[in-house]
Amino acid sequence: MIHIPKYLSHNFRIVRLNGDEYDMRSAGILVKGFYPDAPSPVHSRETIEGRNGFIDMGTTLDGRTLHAECELRSVDIPDFTLYQDEVFRAFDSREYFYLICDAQPGKRWHVKYDSKFNIEQKAREGKFTIDLISDSPYAQSVGRTDVDPVDFDSNKWQAVGAGITLEDDLQYIWSQNSFQIYNGGDETVDPRFHELLIKFIGASNGMTITNQTTGDSFTFNQPTGSGDELDLNGPRVLLNGASALSKSNRKFIRLVPGWNDIQVSGTSGAFTISFGFRWLSL
Repeated sequence: MIHIPKYLSHNFRIVRLNGDEYDMRSAGILVKGFYPDAPSPVHSRETIEGRNGFIDMGTTLDGRTLHAECELRSVDIPDFTLYQDEVFRAFDSREYFYLICDAQPGKRWHVKYDSKFNIEQKAREGKFTIDLISDSPYAQSVGRTDVDPVDFDSNKWQAVGAGITLEDDLQYIWSQNSFQIYNGGDETVDPRFHELLIKFIGASNGMTITNQTTGDSFTFNQPTGSGDELDLNGPRVLLNGASALSKSNRKFIRLVPGWNDIQVSGTSGAFTISFGFRWLSL
């Protein structure tokens, strides 16, 4: 193994979708720089003949581009090709992978490399620059709210502490009808586009979940028993694993940045409800 100084905060690791991890430092790669580009706006405009200027029809954000400047350092010249093969294996872009930088360990980028790159060999070292693309303008929190405790000691929540204090109770599993859900990201979590699992377990009749902050309201018209599980999994509605969208009002619950006031009605006895999502940050 090549010794790379640990103080270099540009280092990152790659996490493949199957769970395989590649740490650049452990692989003998010095990451000399890691630079996400600013979000790229996409403006919609309309012009009218005879009128100066244009009508602004709104702006969305395109996917993100990121750049890494790296240097491969092998043990000796014959081993260089082995290290090079490991680089190609780690960055294999036939499917997306996650990239987590040491400087911001609570954020992960969903990326592929954008175009071919060449490792310029000089003796047992080689330099290369890799351009990455993300299908989203946002990085995700490494942690997910229904799986990982949200606290100041965890490195899974890069944005933790922004707008909250130690006294704030960041809970995402509740057994009462009124509570708050905190979204620590920069973007509204919309289940039509983002990962969001709302899980309700318990008896109900006309159960309704309302986000009083946004005005969104979901109603399930079919009664449920004490052991039934109702999942709002993205745009899908599942009752005990079977599709049940037709039994609902076909509405969705969004979570805006900051605090969201949630009200649950139509329950019958004890229940639990959980909200699982990742914070999205620029």
